[in-house]
Amino acid sequence: MSKHMAMVIDPGVRTEPSQDELQDQLPLLHSNRAYKMAGIGRYHTPGHKGGPGLPAPLAEMLGPAAAFDICDEVEDRSIGNDWDAAVEKAENLAARLYGVDRSFFLVNGTTSGIQALFLAAVGPEDEVILPRDAHWSAVSALILTGARPVYLPTPFDDMLGVPGIPEPSDYAAALAAHPRAKAVFLINPNYYGIAGRLAEIVKLVHERGLPVLVDEAHGPHFPFHPALPLSAVAAGADGVAHSVHKLLGALTQASLLHVRGTRLDPERVAAALRLVTSTSPNPLLCISLDAARWQMAHEGTALLGKALDLALAVRSGLAQIPGLRLWGPEVLGRPGYYDIDPTKIAVDVTGLGLTGFDAEKRLRELGVQVELSDFRHVLALITIGDTPETASRLVEAFRRLAHQGRVASGSPVAVRRMAHLLPRPEVACSPREAYFAPREWVEWRAAAGRVAAEWIAPYPPGIPLVSPGEVVTEAVIEAVCRFSEAGAHLRTFCPGHDPRRGLLVTAR
Repeated sequence: MSKHMAMVIDPGVRTEPSQDELQDQLPLLHSNRAYKMAGIGRYHTPGHKGGPGLPAPLAEMLGPAAAFDICDEVEDRSIGNDWDAAVEKAENLAARLYGVDRSFFLVNGTTSGIQALFLAAVGPEDEVILPRDAHWSAVSALILTGARPVYLPTPFDDMLGVPGIPEPSDYAAALAAHPRAKAVFLINPNYYGIAGRLAEIVKLVHERGLPVLVDEAHGPHFPFHPALPLSAVAAGADGVAHSVHKLLGALTQASLLHVRGTRLDPERVAAALRLVTSTSPNPLLCISLDAARWQMAHEGTALLGKALDLALAVRSGLAQIPGLRLWGPEVLGRPGYYDIDPTKIAVDVTGLGLTGFDAEKRLRELGVQVELSDFRHVLALITIGDTPETASRLVEAFRRLAHQGRVASGSPVAVRRMAHLLPRPEVACSPREAYFAPREWVEWRAAAGRVAAEWIAPYPPGIPLVSPGEVVTEAVIEAVCRFSEAGAHLRTFCPGHDPRRGLLVTAR
């Protein structure tokens, strides 16, 4: 048992990332620094020429970092500036650290990594087994590939009020019912930090010869501390996408994609990335990925240990505030709730007479911004960037919120089960077919029975209430209305339309 929380760890599967003297290197930073220090006249992109051409307010904000924004096409090996070679070396170091065969730097976020995995693994009309609460990046990958989704139901525990992870038996049933499926897509963990029986699922899928693709956007830190859930890489997954920027030290939009084993061709993955990634990668994002790798190699376990201690202190402080409810290791063992990341702190605020949406707004007025809110909770993240001061500030903000909430309303609000608001969809056609079909916009009152041509999702977390190719049911309409009434921010891939009023459907 961890000193932080009771974690379920399988020592037979977990492997620690390799650490050696090679991890001292920072090839991308050194490459761009060499060019800057050489004092070469810049007659190439970017147009700001290392900073002088930036608008004054932006130049003031970026400071000297702008000088490192150097076009990736520039290279001079005589001074140590060879961007392509530096990228290759940096990606090899990341692969070595995470213990995989190949790693790729992503500057288009984890979305591009998930799209590349799908493009490498499946094609038109192929079936992909995936959980219903997958991020919309998976739906975009289905549109790009033309593959058909086989959705698994999302476990939901009334006491916890947050979704869980499908069990191995759910995947086994789906595989038996769909013997022609070409890949299985997993989430580890979900947005709330809940992790499933990952190793068992990977073993089950591999026994059928299929690749396991994992959206581990919220788990790039898992390999670096034993008190955290099992990482997808350690569980033997074939392709894993990490949002390094979400919970480690990289800049926003900087992510990693890992490939291991023989079930995925790394060259196909590399080719797919050329389709969905910019040909002008931002060097600052790449440098930040390299530096984040360096940081984890040198002090990852220590930094995460401090973050875990802070998370425990925050949990302890919040547990003493009347009207708040938290859950922790005592929930493990319930179906769909195998492990949890304790640095993700979901706080049930309904005892204050508030919804999570209300609480998020009030906390912002108190000077604190949380990661997300739902009908019952607000979710706060404690990361390697937190300190005892920031932890105390969060607890104090909740104390003030609790006082305001009790004054405003003494009775708990009526809450809704999110599971009822994520109905298992009726798939009429592939997301790609729906996306490219003639379409029209209709109001919700006229949408029942039509086939959606877009997704609509509360954001965050970006889990669609309806996706292209799905039949719009009364349950879908109710879900959108309830989220809208509660104040959730709804997004769609057609921003010109108001998702509170209607959606795009395929034309009749």
